[in-house]
Amino acid sequence: MNDDCLINVLSFLDINSIKNCFLINKHFNILAKNDLIWKLLFENKFRGSKCTNNCYHKYKKYNDFIDFLSCVNTHRTSEHYPTLWLSIIYSIEYISSHMEQLRIIPQEIDLLINLKTIQFDTNSLVSIPKEIGNLKKLQVLNLSNNKIYSLPKETGNLINLTNLYLSINKLRSIPKEIGQLTKLTILKLHNNKIQSIPKEIGNLINLSKLTIHNNKIQSLPKEIGKLVNLHTLKLNNNKLKTIPNEIGKLISLCYLRIQYNKLYDLPPEIKELPNIKFVTIDNKIYNSETYDTKIFSLYI
Repeated sequence: MNDDCLINVLSFLDINSIKNCFLINKHFNILAKNDLIWKLLFENKFRGSKCTNNCYHKYKKYNDFIDFLSCVNTHRTSEHYPTLWLSIIYSIEYISSHMEQLRIIPQEIDLLINLKTIQFDTNSLVSIPKEIGNLKKLQVLNLSNNKIYSLPKETGNLINLTNLYLSINKLRSIPKEIGQLTKLTILKLHNNKIQSIPKEIGNLINLSKLTIHNNKIQSLPKEIGKLVNLHTLKLNNNKLKTIPNEIGKLISLCYLRIQYNKLYDLPPEIKELPNIKFVTIDNKIYNSETYDTKIFSLYI
């Protein structure tokens, strides 16, 4: 029997039988991965999507991703619609996994083209795939309380992101591309190992809450003064020796925490902040009504 006949026979087998053919010998292994076979299988299972080449690998990619989705929570359950997998994948807007020891986010996460919320906090993630940057509709990304070491620069492509939670990880730096997230209102980076903040953070003009306490930050960029909508700023427990004078431009700032650093004095501009309510300095809270009588000089 020639190869064309064998391929035709294989095309009538189910998935498990075809996979068993991989084990017969090298020749059958090659035949069983023939694109014609997997093109039929792919287009039958993932109706609405065409496959022109590398159909075996594409089938495996999509199928592995469905297995991943079965291990997390989504707003819909695809098992009720076995012939409409792609419709289900494309309709998912919310995905979550909590306390389930999730160790990896697959590259195929970008198949969720309408995804708006990812809640993968409190897992065992160590990295973020760059493909996450393709999720153009994503609004909330919560990866706090994991073991993530770095943030891919492609995160900067998430132009509709409003809430980014990366606290309690092992981050050492923040890519400058974070400055492209101009719709961001909440950014939580506390309890990491971050040593510096990129000047591009000044582009986040809609930011209302920034928590970067419990890191190893030694200085702040003067561009932080551009965050005119910032309401809450937590800088405590770092290695700051100075605070830039531009902090006085934070006209919306109400709450400022700066205790437990290496500061010896503060810029006088802090006294001029029009909406400030509380400043926490060296574990003490000073009420804004007494600012004009307080001397902002610390020896800690």
